[in-house]
Amino acid sequence: MRGSYRFISHLLCLSSILFPSLLKAEIPHLSPSTLAPTTTTRVSAVQFASEQIPIGRVDLQVHLRSTYTLNNFENPHSSPLPSRELHFYSFFETDRNGDRSFDLDSTLNRIALSSGSHLWIGRTHPLSESDSKNAILPTSAIGTRWVQNQSNPLESRVSGWLGIGAHFKILNRNVAERTTGLFITACFSPIFLPNFGPSIEFSETNPATGPRFARTPPSEIIINRESFPLHYRILRDDIGSIILQPQYFLEIGHQLQWQKISLMTWSAPIPSPKIHASGVLKVKQNGVSVLATVIPSFPRETFYGLRWEILTTSPLFKALNMAQIEAVYGRTLGYSNQITFSASVGLRNFLTTGYLTTFRTHSSISLDLINSPSIKNSDYAENLFWIEISHAFLKEKLSTRLRVEQHLQSPEKDRWIHTNIDYLLERGMSIFFNTNLITGTNESYLSNWKTYDSVVIGGRYTW
Repeated sequence: MRGSYRFISHLLCLSSILFPSLLKAEIPHLSPSTLAPTTTTRVSAVQFASEQIPIGRVDLQVHLRSTYTLNNFENPHSSPLPSRELHFYSFFETDRNGDRSFDLDSTLNRIALSSGSHLWIGRTHPLSESDSKNAILPTSAIGTRWVQNQSNPLESRVSGWLGIGAHFKILNRNVAERTTGLFITACFSPIFLPNFGPSIEFSETNPATGPRFARTPPSEIIINRESFPLHYRILRDDIGSIILQPQYFLEIGHQLQWQKISLMTWSAPIPSPKIHASGVLKVKQNGVSVLATVIPSFPRETFYGLRWEILTTSPLFKALNMAQIEAVYGRTLGYSNQITFSASVGLRNFLTTGYLTTFRTHSSISLDLINSPSIKNSDYAENLFWIEISHAFLKEKLSTRLRVEQHLQSPEKDRWIHTNIDYLLERGMSIFFNTNLITGTNESYLSNWKTYDSVVIGGRYTW
């Protein structure tokens, strides 16, 4: 279902490319800047354990950043933000069960103000505009409750909002060559885009189908110990009424010499739809089946979040180069509320580990929702432990990485083990080899893909 909104996402994101040219004549800060492109092409062959022959895959990434940065004239010790940037991610798989994705991720124009403050227009994550050292990841409490690109469900990417925003610094002063003080970040988006993932084709006479990593619904239902085919009829609202919903974000925080703490709130439709279903038996000449009528909805959620992070090496713990704690309380009208918590630490750029979980609280739920059958989906953000170890050898020509993600609670235990070896042949050109091992129970989040263990070999070129 998420794939049905892809063309809208592409169209809206393309419009944000035009913003720099529309504003350039009015903003003197942007006139001297030029765009410095970085393009990465990756070609690989993938052998899945459940398939007989390997498939081909092509990845293309384009990053455009202006050579002029907003912080050049304000604070040379803060992280520079380019006045304009564009990030494009895409991949294409060759076989009939493959998928493809085209995503203009961050595409925006920034306008410098005084004292390190700035405005922006385009597509970006608001927290990326507030001098955050750490990326917004799907393994964090904020990232897992935000809109994502889930075309590759094993490595989802948190997406930005398309709109306007501002980041203001207040009562700033320099301490040990670092800026400290209060800050406020606000963002408004008039357009809502749901989670972006593999498309699924539904039929009232045949099982639901989709690409290899699509999360297809159950194809059978058991009634009185007898199994019947299960088909689906999808009743959708007008797409315009779904995407034309405003989104709001506000963050207030305090940045100290080596740490930052902030409080935030945001309101937006839920990224993945809530499902209400009803079913009837259909009797035909060739047998009996069950037709489920599914009504997806995107109710509005309101979130309240807390974020604490280390901005530089702590004077107390020299080995600790990254630490972050997030807590998010979410309220959805007519559903149980939830508290999502995450914590992560990094040691000497060698080991990073973290934990993500969700606690649900009860609220008033209408009788219609109680009596309505629902389709249960495992939540990625429940009892997830992850660890990543990386190291470089041979004067950093050989890079290795091991990542393990595991849901700990029964009966939804599962595990994803990813290994990667990357060898730099010459400047900009490298070869790589990686493996993916997926295990889990039938009730787990990864259960749809546990037959897709894979071995990948390929080359990468960046220019």
